[in-house]
Amino acid sequence: MYLVLAILGIRMTVRRWLLVVASVVVVFFLVAGADWLRDPADRTHLGRFVQAMIDGTADDIVVRKAEQNWEILRMNAPLTLLVPVALLFVTYVLARPTSWGSRAMQRSYDQAPTMRPGLVALVLMLAIGFAVNDSGVAIPAVGATLAVPLIVSVSVGYLLEEARTVAPTRRARRRP
Repeated sequence: MYLVLAILGIRMTVRRWLLVVASVVVVFFLVAGADWLRDPADRTHLGRFVQAMIDGTADDIVVRKAEQNWEILRMNAPLTLLVPVALLFVTYVLARPTSWGSRAMQRSYDQAPTMRPGLVALVLMLAIGFAVNDSGVAIPAVGATLAVPLIVSVSVGYLLEEARTVAPTRRARRRP
C-alpha cells in the first residue's frame, strides 16, 4: 500500500502511516485467518498462531520466536554485524541521499523516481518478514545480500553514465 501511495505522489503523513500499518495488520490476520480455516494438519505457522491466540498461548510463540532470533544473532557473528550495519546504511541513504557518500543514490532517485519508494517498500517488507517469519533476522539479512549489490550496481551505473557525459566536455575544454 505504501508503494502505491508513494508512486502516486501522495505525501505520507502520520495518519497515512497508521493506515498503512493498520492495513498490514488486517491483511496479516485475513491471511492467517484463512490459513486457520484449513485442516489443522495443513496449517502453516500463521494458522497455528491464530489457534494459539484462541487457546491463549500466543505469548509462548512470541517468546520462542524472540529466543530463536537471539540465538541466530548470538551464534552467527557476521550476521550479527550485518543486520545493524545494513539497517543503518539503508536508513542513512534513504534519509539523506544528497549527503557525502550517497550522492550516487540521489542521482539514481532523479533518474528513476520510483526507486526511493521501492527501497522504502523493500525495507518495510523485510521488516514484516522479520516480524512474521520464524527465521526472523535471517529475512532482512538475506534481503540485504540481494538488494545491496543491486543498489550499488544501479548507483555505479548512473555515476559511470555521468562520467561519460562529463569527460568529453573536459577534454574539449583542454584542447586549444
